[in-house]
Amino acid sequence: MSQYTRLLLSLGFLVLGGCDALPSLRQDKCDHGPWVEQVYGREVALYESCGVSPACLEKRSRNIEVALAAAPDEVDLHRIYQFVRRNHGPEAEERLIEEYRQRSEKNGTAEDVFLYARLLSDDAQKIALYEKAVRLDDSLPWPHESLAVLYQRVEDPESSAQSRQRFLTLCPSRFEI
Repeated sequence: MSQYTRLLLSLGFLVLGGCDALPSLRQDKCDHGPWVEQVYGREVALYESCGVSPACLEKRSRNIEVALAAAPDEVDLHRIYQFVRRNHGPEAEERLIEEYRQRSEKNGTAEDVFLYARLLSDDAQKIALYEKAVRLDDSLPWPHESLAVLYQRVEDPESSAQSRQRFLTLCPSRFEI
């Protein structure tokens, strides 16, 4: 998709969706910025108004898909998209996992490996993929955060503490762990 097309989609999304700011690249990987907050706010409002009925899930999916069309590399939008799509049932979840597996293999970025790993259920497989994401880009905070939680769950407190420390070094204002 060309930059021009993305800009047009963004502007259309803003006019129709009521956003105040265009999506922009973040300076701080730990802050998802006001545009993502607005998309998330619409997601919450849709959920509160209609829940998880099939029609509502489709509305919620469209909300996120339009945002992703405008900012396809925004990790936080993919996280919201994954959450909504997982609610569409087991078959949809399998398609979602396959979509992100292919994306991870095709692009090979730390972000894509991280997003794929989030969807898996096997802790050992998730750890291996999160570690791969860290090797690809040690400055991406989210694999470190996920590793801290996973290492704690598999009773590896030393690795958990190291991952937690790295996350807090990258995101000193975040204390979500």
